[in-house]
Amino acid sequence: MQSLTPEMIDSLQEDDLESLSKLDAAGIIFKPGESFPEFKNRLCSHLMSLTDFNRLIRETGEFDLFDDFKLYEKDRIGDEIIQEASAVTERLYHFSISWVPGFFLSKSSEMLWGGCAIHIPEEHLTVFLIRKNFASRKRWFIYRREELLAHELCHAARSPLKDFIFEEFFAYQTAPSKIRRYMGNCFRRQIDALLFVLPVMLLLAVQLVDTFTSYRMPVWIFWIIALACPAFMLVRNQFARNCFYKARKALLAIPGAIPEPILFRCTSQEIKAIAGKCGNPAGLMNYIQERTSAELRWKVISNRFILKADNDNGETSM
Repeated sequence: MQSLTPEMIDSLQEDDLESLSKLDAAGIIFKPGESFPEFKNRLCSHLMSLTDFNRLIRETGEFDLFDDFKLYEKDRIGDEIIQEASAVTERLYHFSISWVPGFFLSKSSEMLWGGCAIHIPEEHLTVFLIRKNFASRKRWFIYRREELLAHELCHAARSPLKDFIFEEFFAYQTAPSKIRRYMGNCFRRQIDALLFVLPVMLLLAVQLVDTFTSYRMPVWIFWIIALACPAFMLVRNQFARNCFYKARKALLAIPGAIPEPILFRCTSQEIKAIAGKCGNPAGLMNYIQERTSAELRWKVISNRFILKADNDNGETSM
């Protein structure tokens, strides 16, 4: 897709599903319940912020992202590297992003840190960062460059949905490792990592006290606590996976529907609702028709992944 311009945004029409679908293919997704005027205003704000960002970093060579945290133009990730990730996101979810600025992080980072996406809502700006190591190599530690970039671009695309339950699930499907694809959604928020680590550290402390002092504690209680947290995360993850794959199965019963891109653009509540229609194609079509009548986001989803697919085969499902 060509770059966003004020003229392109101004020429957008609510009933021009082909143009809106091209924006969707570029990873620009409607927010849940977002009206067309709100969408255009968001695009204008995003374009203004992105233009200001690019101008400032070109003129000065750097940009203050946060206090004492700077991005440098010399560390910008080139288009040819972004294309590596675009091939992955296009294959999985039918979008290809080129509008999110990416940078190699030149300052020191955590030992096992690979990268992250940073969304600044008030600035309508998203940037993503990856380790400097990836500037000259495609693989570092357990990470592949295209996987890591695709992971962060998934976060950038889904950020308007503001829905965390399946966020890491979709992002980790970019991983070639079955283990990472399965385990990724165990850690949905930063607090999950703390809940995983703190009980283990507490257990270690209790074991040390029990071993090296005369004070005796019921260590078995802390073993239960240490095991309960990861067990909870695994069970929660499995429930989410079951829901996704049930929703996927439900969509496969709709002729021409492409499940993964559809679900990628859904909120968790919508995914659960679709899963609840498994085995009931007529009920699912009614649900899709209701959502399509109510939201532009679903009009675009239907145009790209249901209606259009059917029309290619000379059929219409809606």
